[in-house]
Amino acid sequence: MFPIHTRYFRKYYFDDSAYGKFIVAYIEKYLHLIVKETQLYHDNYANGKRYKYCVDINHIIEKLGL
Repeated sequence: MFPIHTRYFRKYYFDDSAYGKFIVAYIEKYLHLIVKETQLYHDNYANGKRYKYCVDINHIIEKLGL
C-alpha cells in the first residue's frame, strides 16, 4: 500500500512548526485537566446548567423542525 507516517497516529495533528509543537506539548501536559473540565461542562449541561455562551442544541433542533 502506502507508508503512513507516525505523526498521523496522533489523536490530534498540528504541523511541525514551533507553534504546532508548543500546542501539542501544552495539550499533552494538561490533557487530564482538559478532560476533567470538559466532562464537568457536559455533566453540568446535562443537568440543566447552561453557561452564558453555550449552544442550545434542543432549541436548534426545534427551530429546524427535526
